[in-house]
Amino acid sequence: MDSEVPEVAQNAGDVIKTPNTVELVNLAPIEISSESDSDTDSESMSEYQEQELKAEFDKFSSYSNLKYRQVMRMSEIAYKLNEYDLIMEAAVQFKKIAIMPPELWRKYLHVRLLVTHSPDEHVAFQEDCAEALNSYYDVDLANLICNYLLGQKNCSNIKLWSSLLSKYSLENPFFIEKLRELLASAPDADKQADAFKAEMESRCMNWNSDEEKCTEFVELLDRYKKWLSPLIQDPREPVDWERLTPVHILQLEEINNMDYTDEIRDSLACVVFEITISHFPQIERVWLDYINFTNKSVKRPTGGYQISSALDLAKRAAMSTYSKLVNHKLIHLMETEGHTVQEVDNVLKGIFHRLAINIKATVELHLDYLAFMVRQCDVSDSDQCTRVRERFDGAWNTLSDLYGEDADTSYEVLQLYAQVEYAKFKNPALGYKIWEYIMSFDKSQQSGYLWMTWAQMESQFNGGVRCRDVLNLALKQRFLKDGNFVLEQYRRYERCHGDYKSITTCQKIKLPAERNYGIHRYQQHAREQLRERKPYRTSQPPLRAQASVRATAAPRAKAAVPPRATTAAPRATAAPRATAAPPVSGLKYSTELEKTKVFVKNILPNATTETLNELFATCGTLKDVRIVQKKLPIGSRQYKTRKNIAYIEYEQAESAQKAVEQLNGHNLNGSVLSVAISDPPPKTSNITTAKRRVATSLIPSIVTREMLATKRRKVLSLDNEADAATKTEDVDMKDGDKATAIAPATNPDSCNTPLTSPEKPKSNEDFRKLLG
Repeated sequence: MDSEVPEVAQNAGDVIKTPNTVELVNLAPIEISSESDSDTDSESMSEYQEQELKAEFDKFSSYSNLKYRQVMRMSEIAYKLNEYDLIMEAAVQFKKIAIMPPELWRKYLHVRLLVTHSPDEHVAFQEDCAEALNSYYDVDLANLICNYLLGQKNCSNIKLWSSLLSKYSLENPFFIEKLRELLASAPDADKQADAFKAEMESRCMNWNSDEEKCTEFVELLDRYKKWLSPLIQDPREPVDWERLTPVHILQLEEINNMDYTDEIRDSLACVVFEITISHFPQIERVWLDYINFTNKSVKRPTGGYQISSALDLAKRAAMSTYSKLVNHKLIHLMETEGHTVQEVDNVLKGIFHRLAINIKATVELHLDYLAFMVRQCDVSDSDQCTRVRERFDGAWNTLSDLYGEDADTSYEVLQLYAQVEYAKFKNPALGYKIWEYIMSFDKSQQSGYLWMTWAQMESQFNGGVRCRDVLNLALKQRFLKDGNFVLEQYRRYERCHGDYKSITTCQKIKLPAERNYGIHRYQQHAREQLRERKPYRTSQPPLRAQASVRATAAPRAKAAVPPRATTAAPRATAAPRATAAPPVSGLKYSTELEKTKVFVKNILPNATTETLNELFATCGTLKDVRIVQKKLPIGSRQYKTRKNIAYIEYEQAESAQKAVEQLNGHNLNGSVLSVAISDPPPKTSNITTAKRRVATSLIPSIVTREMLATKRRKVLSLDNEADAATKTEDVDMKDGDKATAIAPATNPDSCNTPLTSPEKPKSNEDFRKLLG
């Protein structure tokens, strides 16, 4: 049996302690983490140190939820102690929460190989090799597996050879040469060669490539590794993720521009992704790009090429990084490929165990899984509905057992459960009981958001039967956060569904000072905003109403006032118009269309058109949905808290009014919406209109011309005061009291002055005389 052990394992020097106390050789220790003590090995370790390490290992083994660093420490202790059972236990714990890194896989396979003798044991070892190849990209790991297959002269495991060459042959073309030599020396060479040829031509893209092509592939991948080297030189330094993302994208663009077949380009792109992920497995962007690339490749007419399927990549990604988007992608791919609920359970079981240390990620994955269960449920089948309810109960109990009161503090799981009972299962009685359970917690009773959500479900799915009771219970709480919103919703409800007595009672309700203290500043800001905002009208806006009054009233004659000229020569005045034309409306929409449109405020930036479309379509047929984003500078304090507005247009005015009644005060993604009938200010028209004229039709035109000419000339009078007074008296006697009464603010010395061109500018000597 010793002759069957490959040469790579026969030249080792350490001793492994197996369960049967058989002494076997092992390779030199491989550093697992930066915390390992390379100066201490199993031979020089004292008995006291061994006991301490075993105690530490047992302590980690007793934990129900282990972290990545803890299982790494367990592996380090197991290899320091060189005990087979500890090594196997550490490997099992590691596979539960993450993908084992290549350096750990190499040492694990070395240990497994030393105890592999029988054919069944070799089959199990080859399964471990296949699992190792499905982890992160590592050339040393590939060399170890290739040497094992060559040492065993194994030509029967075509699947393992295919996995090895499809992933590593582009960078290591000598793997193909070694396999060809092995096939040539096999007893049934022709039969084996034909079987391998059919498999490798579809999986190994450079199986038939010449040496020159293979050299090009190796140089391209070496060049890409050099591009990555500045980012991975020192693992202790923080990685510049902004620089990382363009690296693989630029390499893919270069590959697409090369004169290769689609299969060769896809194979090179997959290796580029594998190399990137091996160095940065936590980056969700690279994983998502890899998954999307694989999906696009499969959709080609030729079927494309991929090392792993999109679903397999999503599973690997979910075990490598804590990402909500990756988990969404995984469940979506399993659903689109038609996996059963039981198959999805088996896949998510390990991911749930891994995410147990992250509360938010665990809750989010539970919500995704429950939503998948609801979509797969047939409402007409009572057994399926019962299973869905059991999953909701199980998810809530699991979270409670793991995290206690810190689990799902916003009660998202139970809110989804109640929503399903109200909307899908049409069981408002059970939905009401779920909400009663939610409100049995002290923290939930203080949340105005939860009370409003409950009242909204009652109003939307149960006809508002118990909506008044819910709001009354909310307003009776000793402390209520956002109580003003609850009170406003209660008043809107009474105005729509109550009578005079109930409306009067509702108006008398006031929140206690201690409940209103936290929102005092918000209310003050809201009052200031209302002062600046024009009054809301459901019929005709005030400005348009004034325009209509002007158009119907008796017109007044207006005299044309000539515009100010640069010279003193007056322009010919136009004849006074008998009537004034009605003002040109600059509004984009007519009065009738405004009644079918609603104006929505307080929309968070993450809200999309599809979200608003789904929300407002419940009130009627939509015609248009537009989101208007506020442009703020990035450095502004309001940048992170900015909120957008939207215009929702319906086919009928009744639908718009219904949207105002039902959705005003609705909580969308944590923001309370403000919904009202659209009442925009008048917009300026592109049509050029005449300048506004002053109504001076009672003043004689000759007096007006003389007044304007006098103002423009700006004559610097150098006469003495006696002459000026005489001229003033003469003018007053000539023109009489009428001109004085009409234009009392006009300089009277300009009435006798003929309209002539202005005098030339005075000299500096004249100004000195004036200033005296």
